Amino acid sequence: MFCASALSLEYWAKLKLLILLLGKLIFFKSTPFERCALKKIALHSLGPLLVVVGIAGEVIFEGQTFILEYRQETKSRETIASLQREASSDERAEEQLRKDAEDEHMERVKIEASVAWRTLSTADQRAIGAHLRKFPGTTTFSQFEHGDIEASAFTVDIDSALSVAQWTVHPPGEMEQRVFPNSLRFVPHTGPLLPTGVLIHSSEGGIKAANALRDELRSKGFDAEVSPTKSDGKTSVLVIDVNHRPEGPQGQFKLKAEAEAKSRKIDK
Repeated sequence: MFCASALSLEYWAKLKLLILLLGKLIFFKSTPFERCALKKIALHSLGPLLVVVGIAGEVIFEGQTFILEYRQETKSRETIASLQREASSDERAEEQLRKDAEDEHMERVKIEASVAWRTLSTADQRAIGAHLRKFPGTTTFSQFEHGDIEASAFTVDIDSALSVAQWTVHPPGEMEQRVFPNSLRFVPHTGPLLPTGVLIHSSEGGIKAANALRDELRSKGFDAEVSPTKSDGKTSVLVIDVNHRPEGPQGQFKLKAEAEAKSRKIDK
């Protein structure tokens, strides 16, 4: 270690002397002896100088390489960040489009639910008929609102279910036109102008059958009531009024809405 240190001091002394002689030579102040010494020192120091120049060149090259790599890495990071921002923006836009489509679909479903006709599928008719067979001997008379095509179609579905129950089902007919009182003064009306839903009238002997039919219709999502007024008679006779369609969802749409409302209530 001592030898290496001494060697370094020797080279450093020669380097300083070499720099001094070069300075005199450049400014034309050197003597012939100094120029001869400069040649000898230069020849003797050529190896170390080349080593120093090589190291310096390597340092400069490595520095330039590091700077270039740093710039490229910085640029790559900026490019990646820009692409990530664009991808994130595209994902947000896609998510918004998906949400808009879902909202539009839900609005269409709500509109469809609010105007869809009441109907009983063949499976519903068979299920209702099977449950009502426990009331044999029941006779029914069905009627629907005058000119109401939806109510007339629903009446046919109900009568089809009652036929499965093996009840005596008379052909449906239209209700008589309702007459409004003749008055010179308009009185604001609250509630529906005409009855809605299904209203079941029964004889004393048909109360259980009427309640069972009401419950079956309600289980399928339809508004149905039993009239509190009962006609005389021990036989089971029902008069079924199929009024205008109620506002809002009916059938499966109503059942689904009620299930969702119940689920939200439980979550709260």
